[in-house]
Amino acid sequence: MMKEHEGVFYLCFGPQTLRPIHRIDKDTNGVTRQTWAFGKCEDAETLSYIPINQTREIADSKWEPL
Repeated sequence: MMKEHEGVFYLCFGPQTLRPIHRIDKDTNGVTRQTWAFGKCEDAETLSYIPINQTREIADSKWEPL
């Protein structure tokens, strides 16, 4: 699923309630950047995002693998 809010794009992966979400936006210099978070797609705008190449521990977050 993909959604847009105020020029920022959110890509939600998988059918699970909690899932990886990528945010694509532009920094103050106009350079496109991609970050990611883990959570509910409906909360995408308020999640805490980290750089796409950083690892995040999700073991305690009730991940529901397919």
